[in-house]
Amino acid sequence: MTTVPELLQALVAALSQALGGLTNAPASAPAAASVDGTGWCLAITTSGNLEGELAVWIADADALALARVLRGATPEPDAAAIGDVVRDLCQRAIGQVASVPAFASVTLRPGALQPGQPAADASGFALQAGEVRLTVNLSGSGVSRQPAAPAASRSAAPSHDRLDMVLDIELPLTVRFARTSMPLKALAALGPGAIVNMGRTPDDPVQMLVGDRVIARGEVVVVAGNYGIRITDLVSPADRVRALEG
Repeated sequence: MTTVPELLQALVAALSQALGGLTNAPASAPAAASVDGTGWCLAITTSGNLEGELAVWIADADALALARVLRGATPEPDAAAIGDVVRDLCQRAIGQVASVPAFASVTLRPGALQPGQPAADASGFALQAGEVRLTVNLSGSGVSRQPAAPAASRSAAPSHDRLDMVLDIELPLTVRFARTSMPLKALAALGPGAIVNMGRTPDDPVQMLVGDRVIARGEVVVVAGNYGIRITDLVSPADRVRALEG
């Protein structure tokens, strides 16, 4: 049966993987760290085998630094942009935990995100992905284990809540026109007006990716004056769900 420490350990590992996925950099193993000051706090409601509310806190300075990496330093990310980045990171982590069979009996739902202090009784961790470092604090003091339901009740219980939670998670979708490689000397010589041969024709299909996984291919179209993609080839639903793992 799942315990609160196991859930928190899985969540911090998922946060580390999600940070690596967002920054396209290898993530180091989470390390213990002390936390203080102000930051962003996301409440996460748990139900099922564990019920209550846990909290993920990320230091202000680290959240701002991550937003600068993902959104650009100019203009300076405002509070709304920083909050969106923090929520996206946490939702990715929640999706990864939800895809682990060991936590099938627990449902996590992200709640309110607001400025706040780290919980005094929580565990602090340092996450590192490339040059990006996050100090996070996880509190599970509001979560308690629930007794297992009788077998008949478990078989009759609907699984729609868990499925809906996963399906509501927003994931960034990337369209890749082409990719190529070139010598460092040629790269350093690039300037305005230079042309890079991508080695493909305009009629070749583009790739749609979630994280670094290709989930579909299609052709570029124009919809109401905006670019769009008409899908011509799609991976299986199981492979699309696996894209949640980062």
